[in-house]
Amino acid sequence: MNFEINDPNLQKGLDLFNQGNYKKAKKPLNKYLKNNPDCCAGWCYKGLNELQVYKETQKSHDLDEALRSCTIALEIDNNMARELLAREEHIESYLYDRVKRLKQNLEYLESESYVRVLLSYSPHDPNLLLYYATILKSLRKLDAAVDVAHNVLRINPDLQAANDLINEINFFGEYGRYFYVPINYSPLFNYVKANERILYSTLAKVEYSVHQGDRIVAYKWNTHVILTPKGFYYINRFKSPNFQSWRKAQAKKRGLETRGIWFKFKNDSRFESKEEFKIRMIEYYNTFNLQILDWNREATALRKIEKLEQKGKFDKAEEIRRKYNLNP
Repeated sequence: MNFEINDPNLQKGLDLFNQGNYKKAKKPLNKYLKNNPDCCAGWCYKGLNELQVYKETQKSHDLDEALRSCTIALEIDNNMARELLAREEHIESYLYDRVKRLKQNLEYLESESYVRVLLSYSPHDPNLLLYYATILKSLRKLDAAVDVAHNVLRINPDLQAANDLINEINFFGEYGRYFYVPINYSPLFNYVKANERILYSTLAKVEYSVHQGDRIVAYKWNTHVILTPKGFYYINRFKSPNFQSWRKAQAKKRGLETRGIWFKFKNDSRFESKEEFKIRMIEYYNTFNLQILDWNREATALRKIEKLEQKGKFDKAEEIRRKYNLNP
């Protein structure tokens, strides 16, 4: 391919690359890409150079950098990149190995771009497409996930996992967009009652303090948190599942508080970037916490109704039921 080189940093980087001085070639290539981030050829040469560095060092971070650069190039101009990268015959197998490692670690956010690139090589691979649909679901891109799963079924109608994915998305509906970590992120999912709809799934940092004699002991740990209309589930510091009704819980700017125990929501970088998390917290405080207040009032009302009915005061119980539009 004819490619005009009109930048001294790119020229220096290519000269060093062609001379086999791969480590020295990194600096001028990085300088060039800093000023030309949309140059497909620049990313290709950086990727090819980093692969040679990896072959010398056998360090995984060098391979990761090489594959990241090749992936960027393939997304900028797939045809041009594949032609330039053709000199390295193992690019595709390196990408498959990288995706395999990311899949094992549930690194969905990072996997997405790699899988898109692999699909440009193998657009009709049903297993790769199914994994892509799984990634999209985990990243809350539900409409796209369903489209890809249907494409899988057109290629292989007998692939039941694709049907299962579509059915799961349809079952949870719009609330699936609030699964910031998968609902099966931890064993906590198994303790949610069968008749409760899961509305929100997130990671949180728990903080609370207790008096022990003349000193205060602070406890902190991370937990999966699942919200339902009746309350929320979490793992306590003894690693046992707990449930807390909305009657004694409050929504806070970045999470929940109940009886002096704070649940500060946080992101898992495998599923959600820091930027996405910041936006999520704004949306949570402005909208979702209002829903929690409604659930709180409803839980309190149901408790009052229960007590009134135990005392035989059915008229008053029915009055509260009508006020909050609660079905018998």
